Amino acid sequence: MISELLTGYLSGFQNLLLLIIAWSAAIGAFLQWKRANRAWWIYIHLALVLTPVVDFGTSIQCSMGFSSAVANLCSDYLAKLSLLTLPFVLVGAVLLGFFVIPFLYINKHCAKKVDVPLVNSCAEKAGISVPEVYVFDSQEPKAFTIHKNIFASVGLFDILSEKEQEAVFLHEIGHIILGANWRKFSSVLLKLFSPLAAFAPCQISREETDADAFAVKMQKTSRFINSAKRKIRAYAHTTSLITVREE
Repeated sequence: MISELLTGYLSGFQNLLLLIIAWSAAIGAFLQWKRANRAWWIYIHLALVLTPVVDFGTSIQCSMGFSSAVANLCSDYLAKLSLLTLPFVLVGAVLLGFFVIPFLYINKHCAKKVDVPLVNSCAEKAGISVPEVYVFDSQEPKAFTIHKNIFASVGLFDILSEKEQEAVFLHEIGHIILGANWRKFSSVLLKLFSPLAAFAPCQISREETDADAFAVKMQKTSRFINSAKRKIRAYAHTTSLITVREE
């Protein structure tokens, strides 16, 4: 049934032309996003990808030969409304999760909001307002950013020197300044709606490289971010060896 609807839709010259133009432009926007790494190119790409889909949805006629009871529920209005609202429902669900995650993490790991003078000085050096810092109980040296909140483990302060801690916090502030979380959210939308998502570059690697570069720029040396990474990797390696021996 769907194949018949598609065939009928694409038999119209204007519909076929719209599909070719929109998806060609969508490929151009996708390539531009890969080159410039600007999140708004993702939204242009998705708008162009979805334009023929929405147009197809609004052209559907509900004459599929269902039983009379079901046919009574089927109307052009319902079909169009469902197809037009589906992307917004999916985006809304992802967006809700995007904003709820920090609160879930705080509650799950009993993270406590603390004042970290080193983060304050890093934020001042970077020229941004001081982000909120939450510390959670874990000996594994770890730090990450969710929205404009920085999460850090107790082990980060125990294992790294002050300069290495500064490098790590500058790295996380770099994520905030560069809008890494919004870019990641945009990448999730890309995976949901774009057929070209499989050709997208690894966003995590790109964001980590950019954040490292920001820390190096602020400290004017790569020494401390590199030594912090070595210590973090060494801790993870040692922990994995201990776990294997215990097994």
